[in-house]
Amino acid sequence: MAVGGSVGFTVEVEGAAGMRTGAWVVGETLAIAGHPGRAPLATVRLRRAAGQEAGGARQGRGAAAHVPLGEVTVAEAPLGEVTVAEVEERARLGGGDPHPALDLFAPDGAPLATVEPREVGAWPGLFEVVDADGRPLGTVVRSRTPLLRRATWTIHPADGGPPVTGRQGTAAGWLAFTALLPLWLLALLISLLVALGTFGLVTQLLTWGRPKSVAWRRGPLGRRLLAFGHARGLYRAAASSPLDERLIHAQAALHRFTALHAT
Repeated sequence: MAVGGSVGFTVEVEGAAGMRTGAWVVGETLAIAGHPGRAPLATVRLRRAAGQEAGGARQGRGAAAHVPLGEVTVAEAPLGEVTVAEVEERARLGGGDPHPALDLFAPDGAPLATVEPREVGAWPGLFEVVDADGRPLGTVVRSRTPLLRRATWTIHPADGGPPVTGRQGTAAGWLAFTALLPLWLLALLISLLVALGTFGLVTQLLTWGRPKSVAWRRGPLGRRLLAFGHARGLYRAAASSPLDERLIHAQAALHRFTALHAT
């Protein structure tokens, strides 16, 4: 999935915090790096969203509940014990931690932008993106299509430009998925037989999922302004994109966070 005149980058977890339990951790960071070459482009740090109570995400003992946007160094602390307040808060939210805010920093540590969820819950549908001075860059709306329940991301730039929408699974991906569906059913049968013979130890090796690549466009026939290729885990942004680079990185970070932590 290439975007003509595009700039490639990856979004990867730094360290192992949060990945041991599937829950995100205050201070957990994602690194946005250019591809090829892995030149650092930005760092994304997770913190509790504004207004979250103490029963939110897990922290190490002694870690701060809020990481100011201007601070750069946050030690990766061991996970603390789960408290009664955490359990009650997760139950209130349907079993999940409240969604974090995401702070973006330049390679030199200068603050770039903040992504704040504007709905309460583990997986809110609305996020506001502001720059380091609090000026709006845009909003990101997360939803699902009624028919196939495809994850959908829509970027609304603050400058009033047309929205940019990306849906899980490209047209080519869905065509290939449909064409290979009979083979998938056969693979599923083999998977079940192997699972019975190995007590489920190798089921993960034989399962197959729906298309996961995403292409963000202005309208169904518009050019790709941002794309994600699932096979390589690579994002590509159009070199002459009308979208602010900070808004592009914010969307990519939200998409990557969801892929890492959604159940």
